[in-house]
Amino acid sequence: MATKKVTKKPVVKKAAASKSTTTVRTVSASSAVSRPTANRSTSAFSRLDSNVINIVLAELVGTFVLTTVVLMTASDVMPLFVGLTLAVLVMTIGAVSGSHVNPAVTFGLWASKKLKSILLPFYWAAQLLGAVAALVVTTMVSGTKLNIDFFGHFGQFSWTIFFIELIGTAVFLWGLTAALSRVDLSAGSKAFGVGLSLFVAILVSTSLYVPARNQAIANYQTEAAKSDKEMAIPHFLYVSGATLNPAVALATTEIPESQLRNNSTTEAKTESETRFSRISWEVIFGTLIGAAIGANLTRLLNYRFR
Repeated sequence: MATKKVTKKPVVKKAAASKSTTTVRTVSASSAVSRPTANRSTSAFSRLDSNVINIVLAELVGTFVLTTVVLMTASDVMPLFVGLTLAVLVMTIGAVSGSHVNPAVTFGLWASKKLKSILLPFYWAAQLLGAVAALVVTTMVSGTKLNIDFFGHFGQFSWTIFFIELIGTAVFLWGLTAALSRVDLSAGSKAFGVGLSLFVAILVSTSLYVPARNQAIANYQTEAAKSDKEMAIPHFLYVSGATLNPAVALATTEIPESQLRNNSTTEAKTESETRFSRISWEVIFGTLIGAAIGANLTRLLNYRFR
């Protein structure tokens, strides 16, 4: 009887189940907080916009153009030309820097929390340099002498000029921020609204300045008639109007004293006379405070009570 050879099947041993181990890591509160802090404290310049150089160049060129128009345009048509110039600047450099071209506008937007604090000195430096460059170029083109004392009357202060600058700049920033906040307007319409706001602001400040100047002249003539000595001319009479722009005020000059005292003064004598810049405390404080009021007035009027 044949026997079958039985082959043993290999026994496969099951591998022992590996024990799963759980590692618990303890993270301290101090290390968890220190991570984002390390990223933030890399450098103070990391908070700057990447296009800060473009902003500086745009503001410098824009302020140069605006100041040139102010210096070379007759006073009768100056409000219209300045308003149109600003509208064009908003369309050309508005996407780069916002086309502030005015330290008061920059301050007003900063006061209304629409501009980073770290960008404030860059805007101001570019705007002041652009205004000075416009003064130098227009002086060279016109062939006149650059005989200007920038800070000779810096300490002068007239409450009348202060309030005229304040009211005019407040009207300008009110219209500017209102036009830019309208989402239903196109870019061209917003630019036109900004230029029109400056035009209206100049008209408002002029309507306040003219009667105040006429009254100041009348008061001076009355006092001069009573006095035997030559009286000092009030500071207000040296001013030819509101600037609404500290950068433009730096480049523009007051009326020469010889022109105020004698209308028949020769042109050569007037050119050789030292002229004083319009920049002063009254202009700086008036425009900056007015800009802050006007920019925040838009926010106040648009606020919804719930």
